[in-house]
Amino acid sequence: MTPHLLPLDIVLAEKLIKAGCPDSEIIAVLAGRGIPPAGAAQLVNDLRAGKAVTCSLLPTPGRKPNQDASIARRKERSPVPPAPEGKQRAPAVWLIVMLFVCLGLVAGSMIFSSYRESAETDVLLDRLAKAALEVMRTVSNAPSRVVPANLSQPGAEAGVNEDQSFLDYRLLLNQLAARRLSSSQQVRLEVITSKLDSFTARGVEKGAEP
Repeated sequence: MTPHLLPLDIVLAEKLIKAGCPDSEIIAVLAGRGIPPAGAAQLVNDLRAGKAVTCSLLPTPGRKPNQDASIARRKERSPVPPAPEGKQRAPAVWLIVMLFVCLGLVAGSMIFSSYRESAETDVLLDRLAKAALEVMRTVSNAPSRVVPANLSQPGAEAGVNEDQSFLDYRLLLNQLAARRLSSSQQVRLEVITSKLDSFTARGVEKGAEP
């Protein structure tokens, strides 16, 4: 038994021997760990001779018998992430959270904008329906009035001295033509224009009768 020897000293000496280190270097390393040179030399000789080496539980000044053993046990355990690494992960987590928040705000803004545009289009369609009724009333009160053939064509130029009801109808129709309509709104627009065209066509035919 080598005096003042710890289990990790034996493991270290065995590794140095396997690595091909000379005895003097191994003894110097062991001496740096608090082992007397004589004891270190005995350890190296015993290991090279293949003898079984046991350790002493007697403490050396400045050394704790269980210090190296506890270090070895900690190394065998699963590595635990150090605190600084956890702190480094925190900004990344907050960055992901902020990214999702921003995406949610953008999506919500787009949905609100689309809803508002759809509501404004519905209002314009209501006004167009009222303007179409006003055109019908104008034609009914003055059958001889000439109804423009391009009245329901968006972007068509107004004629000279057109009735105000015709101009209002054209204005609303042009505003709707510049908007993106849903399928239901498009159907509603076609119903309004087709009804007005059908009414004005009957009015023209009636006015042309002798």
